[in-house]
Amino acid sequence: MKALLLFYSRSGTTRKIAEEISASLSCAYDQEELVDRKKRSGMIGWLKGGRDAQTGKLTELAPLQHDPACYDLVIVGSPVWAGKMTPAIRTYLQ
Repeated sequence: MKALLLFYSRSGTTRKIAEEISASLSCAYDQEELVDRKKRSGMIGWLKGGRDAQTGKLTELAPLQHDPACYDLVIVGSPVWAGKMTPAIRTYLQ
């Protein structure tokens, strides 16, 4: 089975969890971190990110390296902001 481990991480916490998941995978896999082109660092970025998540906004992502159609399994990791998925993950899934 070929898997893609895809995730978004603003602060690095989800990245650490993705690394733990990748260490436990016993199949061929690729890994990709989504890059949100909107600045989300600092307190202002945190607040705007929560607002964008709560209101269901999309964002602009950096170009992807992997096509999910080429995989048997796609694992998606995301933080939860304001009780919602992040704009980066929402954009990717749409």
